Amino acid sequence: VTAGQREKNLLKGYLTLNRINTYIRSIESSVGIEFPGNLNIRFQFMKSINSERTFAIYYPLEDFIGIVLIPFTSAEGTELNTKVLDNSIMHELGHLYITKRLDKLGKPQSYKRLIRLPVGENLIHEGIAEYIARKSSGIDKDSFKDSQYRTLLMKKQLTEKEEIKLFYEGGYHLVKPIIAE
Repeated sequence: VTAGQREKNLLKGYLTLNRINTYIRSIESSVGIEFPGNLNIRFQFMKSINSERTFAIYYPLEDFIGIVLIPFTSAEGTELNTKVLDNSIMHELGHLYITKRLDKLGKPQSYKRLIRLPVGENLIHEGIAEYIARKSSGIDKDSFKDSQYRTLLMKKQLTEKEEIKLFYEGGYHLVKPIIAE
């Protein structure tokens, strides 16, 4: 058994159905929305990932959440940050909730076509998913300032950190007061 296989098995053990059910119960109790049906999960093993944040992704066309498994070895001195993993999965569950709700309402969903969303639509989608993740994990911190929208939107090319700042943090900042009412 290689280090990568050992880590893959450890991560799969961490993400048992009971753990996922804990995420769902947390979302239902803190946000007040009922789970919208079946949950399909697929494990995706990768040797590395370019993002510091992404451990999961929701695929709306196939209707499943992919859990990204990355090998972490003690030789590299890296450990899995379970809080980041928890938040990432709850964020993707937020996308699943949004998709199912919009489907039920018969609303068109451009992100299902796997195209780059317009900025405003992306802010709302990521903001709602981030709201669900933060509310259900008890992390309600909002340090984004209104002035940051202009600064970030005026740039021609955003770095990954700037995109996270704009869409995740800025989206959360945008939708939080609306949803909270």
